[in-house]
Amino acid sequence: MLPENMYLNFLNKEGLTELIGEPIGEYLVSTGSKPGDNLAGNILAVNIRTQKDEIRQIVIKTPPYDNPIPYRYVKNWRLFDVENRFYGFLVPELKALYKSRGGSEAELNLSVPRYFGGNSDYLALEDVRPLGFKMADKYKGLSFPEVRLFMQCLGKLHASTYCYIKEHGEKIFAQEENIVFNSYPILNHHMPEIDTMTANAYSSIYINGIELLSRKHKILGEKLKKYAPVPHERMMAVYNQTDKKYFPVISHGDVWVNNLIFKYETVIMNGLPVEEAQECMILDFQHSRRENIFWDLLYFMYTSTTPEFRKEFLVPSLNVYYETFVEVAGQFKTPVPIGFTKGWLVKEFLRNVPNIFAYMPFAISLQLGDFTAFGLQSPGTVNGDVLERENPWESYYADFVNVCRTLLEHSPLAMAWLEAIALELDEMGAFDSELLY
Repeated sequence: MLPENMYLNFLNKEGLTELIGEPIGEYLVSTGSKPGDNLAGNILAVNIRTQKDEIRQIVIKTPPYDNPIPYRYVKNWRLFDVENRFYGFLVPELKALYKSRGGSEAELNLSVPRYFGGNSDYLALEDVRPLGFKMADKYKGLSFPEVRLFMQCLGKLHASTYCYIKEHGEKIFAQEENIVFNSYPILNHHMPEIDTMTANAYSSIYINGIELLSRKHKILGEKLKKYAPVPHERMMAVYNQTDKKYFPVISHGDVWVNNLIFKYETVIMNGLPVEEAQECMILDFQHSRRENIFWDLLYFMYTSTTPEFRKEFLVPSLNVYYETFVEVAGQFKTPVPIGFTKGWLVKEFLRNVPNIFAYMPFAISLQLGDFTAFGLQSPGTVNGDVLERENPWESYYADFVNVCRTLLEHSPLAMAWLEAIALELDEMGAFDSELLY
């Protein structure tokens, strides 16, 4: 039995009929993703044949019941509450506002899958992979056609939520159900009593990453220590400029290549057939939150593209984002923020580049680290008693810090990616800057 099946009591004909809204004849449940593709959840693929002999394919995401460390994080940070609120509340609200401004609801394509339902223990979405969507190679870095499509999706999401906030005001974030959007990049606003331990853990992950880099780049390592003497303050610096310097939107919060899927078409280039991205969808809104636009832009650009790409395509990519934002705000009949220009966007992006590196040892370790370093091809099933038995937070964070260090230390590819970012930013003079708010 798949471990999730013990927790999902609707995985039967009656439950699935209620979920998809039509009677079903038969169904098949299988594992829906490869190990390492989704750390904050497990994916089930459900192939359904309705009584009308039509095929419906959905994915059901559950907390990672077979891995106690991410399971505890997912449950205590209420990640499934966030993602269900995004799909179940925010997406319909954005479409309704768009329609009220004279648009057709169907025209506001937010490039997200259809939502069927969920709660704190699961999320059910349309499985778009049978339509031709698939993940890009996270080890290569995205191409400009892929990034262009993504920037259109992100610009539309940010512009739509900006217009929604302008329309309804801050009262939307005071509603009990929407408090989940008031989260932070690191700290858990549901559990402020562990803020100090959380900040110290993320700081330790950064310090470990710098120690590993220093083995090859001693001078750079010393510079990186001075750049972030209190690492978690650097990590929060982009977020902390929301309202003080930058206008708010509702962000994705964790947008990188593995949270995107693309649909490709074979085209002929230089006489050879190649796959070129034609459509993009954004997935995994578990960290969606009220903040400014620059976290998503910076985090995506430095986790999902290479230094060579950024040197050639950074400005064109930001231009695509800007043009989409302005176009969508116009469709909502909402003026863009005062001073929001292409030049301002590029300038403020570059201004915040120094702040994003502090997060990279953590992000790169989990995204590109080699989990076989722990001697496991995939985690074994853990029973419910283990999941409910909570170790002290000090022990949890000690394990968490050790996992990130081990993943970096035993993955040459992850270390090479981190090293490339560090050298690129050092050449830009990013590590000589003071902490900016």
